[in-house]
Amino acid sequence: MTERPGRCWRTPFALACSLAALLLAACGGVEGGGTGASPQGYTEGSATGLGGLIVNGVNYGQRSARIADDQGHLLGADALRLGMVVRIDSAAVGGDEPSAEALQVTVASALAGPVSASDLMARSLTVLGQTVLIDGNTAFDPAIAGGQAGIALGDVVEVHAIYDAATGRYLARRIEPLLSPASYGLQGRVQALDLATRTLQMGGQPFQLSTRMSLPGELTDGVFVKLLFDTQPDARGRWLVRSVLVPAQRDAATGPVALQGLIEQLDGSSLRVGGLRVDLRQAQVLPAGSVLQTGLRVRVEGSASGGVVQANTLTVRPVAEDGDRVNKQNFSLVGQLSALDLAAQRFTLLGTPVSFADTVLSQGTESALANGVRIEVRGTLSLDGTSLVAQGLKFDP
Repeated sequence: MTERPGRCWRTPFALACSLAALLLAACGGVEGGGTGASPQGYTEGSATGLGGLIVNGVNYGQRSARIADDQGHLLGADALRLGMVVRIDSAAVGGDEPSAEALQVTVASALAGPVSASDLMARSLTVLGQTVLIDGNTAFDPAIAGGQAGIALGDVVEVHAIYDAATGRYLARRIEPLLSPASYGLQGRVQALDLATRTLQMGGQPFQLSTRMSLPGELTDGVFVKLLFDTQPDARGRWLVRSVLVPAQRDAATGPVALQGLIEQLDGSSLRVGGLRVDLRQAQVLPAGSVLQTGLRVRVEGSASGGVVQANTLTVRPVAEDGDRVNKQNFSLVGQLSALDLAAQRFTLLGTPVSFADTVLSQGTESALANGVRIEVRGTLSLDGTSLVAQGLKFDP
């Protein structure tokens, strides 16, 4: 596997303390971000289209969006890749073909750490003791030649994944290599928190909270957070946590609001999704009888008043909606092609290798293809997940 430097996993303590987005937490790790505008929409999911950013079936414009990772590092739109899990604050979604203008795009992977097991038959990896499932819609960075088969035990990877609260497993949407990261990371539910000894567990792994950081007030048993920690456990086998990332609490814009994401915190008749407080007292919960818990994926519709979302309906979303281990998903790319190889019938578009053998252009001819030409591609992932197999091509004016 060819590795590349980690994008989101640099110096863990000093870097976290330097971020304006984290200052309020005194390095405890409350996620910041946002443009200052209050969102009417929030969604969390994997990117199935780039060049318009498509997440959960909605096409998001990015003209004025702030794009960053969950540690606050600013990113360009060209850093986005198919399968990355993102959180999007947006204006209201509308139109026959749903679209909205993004205010904030936050790239948020679920795990970063070494691979301790790989089962090609079961299509699974073990990373930091967690089971990571792979399917035909899991994208692999092209640097991992052969996809899962190109990952060796001990390789360090970053995994963008959908968490399954029912099983505690992670459904991978994108896997990338990491070169000598200064920290590892794990997103999950806090368990066995002991503030006196500053210890907790997550996914069966033991953690020690550094005495050099203040703990965010939201840190309680059951809350859904992300931990950043040293790459070697201490003498007792505990991972030393340098930062706890908790989405910052903020207000929703007054008016109709639609949210899709993970339950981060649950407190009686209210919960938080994407840092937004949701009042459930008047809500219909679907399917009837659903038991709510942190880490569960939900869709909320309602209206906001005083910054709080008054939910009309809350629908529990099964992980099956975000991944199918049998059926292929369609992906789309729109942008300027590069690395064109007409003989091999391949090119690169927005960081993704594309094969267009036996694909018919709906406009123009193959002779018009050239580096720098804007084109729209629709297709499915290759068997190893490292490229897109085009099913349709057309020139984008």
